Amino acid sequence: MGKAIIVSVLFLLLSSFVAAQTMTLTPGTVEPEEIIINQGETVTFVNDNPSYSVLRIRTMYFTSERFEPGESTEVTFDEPGRYQLVDVVFNGVGYVNVQETAEPNIEAPQDIQEDNDFCPENYQPVCGENGQTYSNECFSELDNVGVECAGECPCRTADLPPTPPAFEVVVEDTEPEQPEEVEEPEPQVPSEGELSSGAVSIVLLIILLAIGGAFLLAGKDKKKPVKTAIPASAAKKPRKRKKK
Repeated sequence: MGKAIIVSVLFLLLSSFVAAQTMTLTPGTVEPEEIIINQGETVTFVNDNPSYSVLRIRTMYFTSERFEPGESTEVTFDEPGRYQLVDVVFNGVGYVNVQETAEPNIEAPQDIQEDNDFCPENYQPVCGENGQTYSNECFSELDNVGVECAGECPCRTADLPPTPPAFEVVVEDTEPEQPEEVEEPEPQVPSEGELSSGAVSIVLLIILLAIGGAFLLAGKDKKKPVKTAIPASAAKKPRKRKKK
């Protein structure tokens, strides 16, 4: 615990310390002509001219009040950038280059937290699962209590984490799919008294052929000559020719 206190005190001292640099206004010049500072630091401008002076810093739209020889004025530069300053009375020109600084980590090192059960004092309340409000998540972990929601207790519905979807187990069927049986259409048999057009045509063709054949036979019978039997007595005997 003693190490944690020492670290906190050193950090407060470092964060409260603001480096101050000095620039001197002389006739026609500013010494040094340019300085480099960190974001948030303060610069002291001393008037070393024979009479009063007025300091103007462009970009910041800053103009100081007139200050007499030997007097000074201070300006804090909170934003990073390169600023031009002008001695309005004696035309001196200088520059202040402000570098951006990272925000310090106010949490104690991890090893100190583990060894001394140290938690930062930043107030980021969380509601534990036991219904108690903790200053931050670190204090709830010291009590081995899970965080139900961010913010003070009780938790609102909107602060609760979304419920994860139910886990579903999908078992794939490894058996091969059986092909679907295709029913063959049954042959259609014409009912009695119902003939297809093809059958009717065949019957008509047979009838026509039969009729045609009958006519052909009848015609052949008419053309044949009628042979009449001649009695043997009536037959003429051949005449013998006389020899001369």
